Amino acid sequence: MRPYVILPVGLVSAAFTSTISELRDLPAPEDINVTVTGSGPGCPDNTLAFNASSDGQILTVNFFGFQLSWTGPETEPNDRAKNCGLTFDIQHSEGYQYSVESLTWRGWAKLDDGVELRIYVATYFEGSSSTNQASIAGGGDWAGGQEFMEKEDVDINWLAYSPCGKRSTMDMNARAMLRSDLDNGAGTTDDGGGTPLTLQVNLVWRSCSN
Repeated sequence: MRPYVILPVGLVSAAFTSTISELRDLPAPEDINVTVTGSGPGCPDNTLAFNASSDGQILTVNFFGFQLSWTGPETEPNDRAKNCGLTFDIQHSEGYQYSVESLTWRGWAKLDDGVELRIYVATYFEGSSSTNQASIAGGGDWAGGQEFMEKEDVDINWLAYSPCGKRSTMDMNARAMLRSDLDNGAGTTDDGGGTPLTLQVNLVWRSCSN
């Protein structure tokens, strides 16, 4: 498994270029409609906020019920680990198909030395699946609490595209957990100000003639 590195938001460049951009061929914005439903302890009723860009390239899910805490080995399982199953219903005009280009996590964490935050997202799409994982080791700057962002780009050779119809679904399972091998130390993803855990899904589109 390849290592993934999480950096504070201020250290991550917003610029991203890739030959994958050459594949972009978008349906008309007025023909795109995306909705999402979620279930699980990480997304209780009325705690999900969703936004899709008008061109259908960026899907953003805010999890306002995903706060985690670690106070020691006796921490309740539902306090230290949560998940949310997501189903995206994507409707668009005929003649186009899409795939996942990248996944980006954003959030906030305060972690003592020895406490670790792990974040996973499993994607199930067109008969195939993939799992992306990121982790933060506590201590240092993380002991004081700070925002983070982690982006994982999908290898262009691994892209699986949706069928060339007007409608399809994509399933994801988002999971986060706090853990430690020590008896002391604490960790939380709640900054006290309501900052959610956010998942951004970037789609790449192409015409079915490609």
